[in-house]
Amino acid sequence: MANLFKSIGKTENALRYYRKIVAVKPDSPKEHSNLLLTMHYRTFDPNAIFIEHQKWESLHTAKVTKPLFSISGTPPKNRRLRIGYVSPDFRKHSVSYFIEPILAGHNRSSFEVICYSDVVHYDSVTEHLRCLSDSWNDTSSLTDQQLAEKIKNDRIDILVDLAGHTANNRLLVFARKPAPIQVTYLGYPNTTGLKTIDYRITDTYADPVGATDQYHSEQLLRLPQSFLCYSPASDSPEPSQLPALEKGNITFGSFNDRAKISSEMLELWSAILQAQPKSELILKSTYFTDTKSKQDVVAMFRNKGILPERIRLLSAVASHQKHLGLYNNIDICLDTFPYNGTTTTCEALWMGIPVITLTGKTHVSRVGYSLLNNLGLTDLCTFTPEEYRAKAQALASDLVKLSQIRSNLRSRMEGSIVTDRIKFVQSLETAYQNIWEFGNQTKESNS
Repeated sequence: MANLFKSIGKTENALRYYRKIVAVKPDSPKEHSNLLLTMHYRTFDPNAIFIEHQKWESLHTAKVTKPLFSISGTPPKNRRLRIGYVSPDFRKHSVSYFIEPILAGHNRSSFEVICYSDVVHYDSVTEHLRCLSDSWNDTSSLTDQQLAEKIKNDRIDILVDLAGHTANNRLLVFARKPAPIQVTYLGYPNTTGLKTIDYRITDTYADPVGATDQYHSEQLLRLPQSFLCYSPASDSPEPSQLPALEKGNITFGSFNDRAKISSEMLELWSAILQAQPKSELILKSTYFTDTKSKQDVVAMFRNKGILPERIRLLSAVASHQKHLGLYNNIDICLDTFPYNGTTTTCEALWMGIPVITLTGKTHVSRVGYSLLNNLGLTDLCTFTPEEYRAKAQALASDLVKLSQIRSNLRSRMEGSIVTDRIKFVQSLETAYQNIWEFGNQTKESNS
C-alpha cells in the first residue's frame, strides 16, 4: 500500500504507511530504505532526513560481520587501479544513461573496471554495459556476506555504490567494508548514512561547499564541473521546430515520474496555466496507464480552474526513440520540486527544450541547477515559486527567444561536459586517484 501511495504522488499517505511498517518490522532494511527515499518527495528539514539515515545505519548494520578492511589496502604496484561498480540497475534504467559513458571512457592503461550486477532480467542495455567492463559478475544470487567476500578476494581498490537507498540496493555489503575505499554515487540524491562509505561524489552546484556537508556520513567529493555525464541515444530524433509557431499556443510539459509531482507543484503549474489561458500541459508517467491515476490528476487541475482538455496525460511508449520524439510536442519543460528531474531534464535539453527549475538547499532539489549551470543556462534557474512562475510566463511570451534556444540547445549540450565523456571521465579518474593516494598516505601516517 505504501508503494502504491508513493507511485501516485500521495506522499503523506506513503510516509505514514512506511513509518508503521518500520515500527512493526524494525529489522527490515528494505522497508526502512523505502521510507528514506520517499522522504525526498516532500520538503523536510535536511537534518531530520540525515538523522533518519543515521538511524538506518544504527538499526541495520549492528549485527553485520566486522569490517573486512579499515582504512586502505596495499597500493597497487605495477598494476591498474581496480574500480568496482555495484548496481541492480545495469539495464534499461535511468542510471544506465550516466554509467555508460563512465564504463566506456575509463582509461584502461590505468584503471580496471569490474562490475557487480544484481540485474535479474537481462536486456539489451545489460549486454551493452557488460561488454564495456573488464570483468562482469552476476551477483543477484549471492548473499551480502558472499558478495562482500568475493569483492575482497577480487582485490577491489575503490568500490562504488550506484544505488544508495533505492530498490535492491547492496548497502549491507558496503557495511562490511570489503574494499579499502568505498564511494556512493549517482543513483540516490543523498547520504547513505553509513560510516563505512568514505565518499559521496557530487559537484559544487548540487552541494555547495559548507552547505550540506554536515548532513552526510561520507566526505563530499566534489568534481570540478558536473557530477553527471549523460549519454544520449544514438538514434535520437532531431529537435523539431517550436510547436507554438504552428499551434498558436504554448505547450508546457514534464516527463518526470508521478511520484515527483507534489501537490505544491500541481498548484504552481495550475497558476502558470492560468496566466497563459490558451496553454496546455503534457505529463508523462508509466503510472498513467491507470485510469484512476489519470482521473485524479485531471480532477486536481479542474479544482484549480484548469479544464481537462488542457491536460494531456501520456504513459509508456514502445521505444526510447518514440519517447524522445514526444518532446517535440513541448515548448517549455517544467522541473519538479523538491525532487528534481535528472534523466528527464537531460532528455528535454537534448531535444532542444528549455527546462525551468526551482532550486532548493540540498542535492535532491539542486540537480537541475547543476545541469543548467554547466550548460551556461543560469537564467532558467529560479529560487522561489514566484520566480519559477514568472520565468515560465516570460518565456511563454517570447517565441523568438524560445526558437533561438531550441535551435542551438543540442549543440550546446554536445559542447559541454554534460555529454563530454572524455573530459568527464578524466575528472572522475583524477578524483579516484586523489582519494586512493590520500587513503594510503593516511594509512602510512597511522602505521
